Amino acid sequence: LRLSGFSSTVYSEPRPATPANQAGGTSSPCSNCADTSNGALSAGDVVQELKLDDLLPFPPRGSDLKEMTLIDQLWQQTPADPARQRTEMRLLGERVARGLLCLLAPMIALVAVCSTSRATNHAVLPLACLALMALNITSAWLVRVIAPMDWLSAMSLPIVLSAVLAVPLLLSITRTQGDIIRPQLSRS
Repeated sequence: LRLSGFSSTVYSEPRPATPANQAGGTSSPCSNCADTSNGALSAGDVVQELKLDDLLPFPPRGSDLKEMTLIDQLWQQTPADPARQRTEMRLLGERVARGLLCLLAPMIALVAVCSTSRATNHAVLPLACLALMALNITSAWLVRVIAPMDWLSAMSLPIVLSAVLAVPLLLSITRTQGDIIRPQLSRS
């Protein structure tokens, strides 16, 4: 950090005089700075060596749970703290559930397209979006309520929930797939 023509004024309560200030000594933080007793600091050039960690601290990988990837969570050692273990597994379950919702979203969209007719034209797409959002909230809630303690149970709940929902969606798509190519106005 290099500053030229640096000046700083600190507004604070007046300090009582110390013996060093009475004797003419300075308490300036840098050697070529002029410090006045009223809180003003000025210097021609100030050079301060800074590390990037001083400006933007980067904690070690794995210390912040939100920054961990799915692979990090699966391959890490089991923490000794049960509260941290529960939090990690809850986060793992929520991530797996959101990932599986990405597989269910096109199925929900196809069911919505197949269900669109003149009567349901304006309601099907908002209802499909509502169903997807409700699935996201419900799966996250289930993972929090059950509070899995190992990665197998954290992943099995979202997988089972997604499989249970995927079967009726696929059956509905295969039953009404002809409606995708039929014009919307001719549907009753």
